[in-house]
Amino acid sequence: MTTATLGLAISRVWDIVNDPLVGWVSDRTQGRWGRRRGFLLFGAVPLAVTTYLVFAVPSDLTGLAALGTLVVTYFLWDLAVTAVQVPSTSIGYRLELRQAGQMPVEGERIWQ
Repeated sequence: MTTATLGLAISRVWDIVNDPLVGWVSDRTQGRWGRRRGFLLFGAVPLAVTTYLVFAVPSDLTGLAALGTLVVTYFLWDLAVTAVQVPSTSIGYRLELRQAGQMPVEGERIWQ
């Protein structure tokens, strides 16, 4: 197994924990902007910064230093993506309270 594969495998385990945790937190958040909008507003800047960091790994790093940098920046990027994506996906289901109408609303959001 290469170091890149190991780093990505470790990050997928983090994703298993990360997604439900962010969903749980966003469901229980009672903020000034509602449950989901604060995540969307304040998650954009960390998402932009971590996206840059994932691709800005110093070229002089090799071996375990490069793997450690990759894993840490990818973990932070994945957390930022999840902090924006999970609440964003949840908003579509809140627009239509009837269960029969939820799928067309969410399908329209995904395909547009």
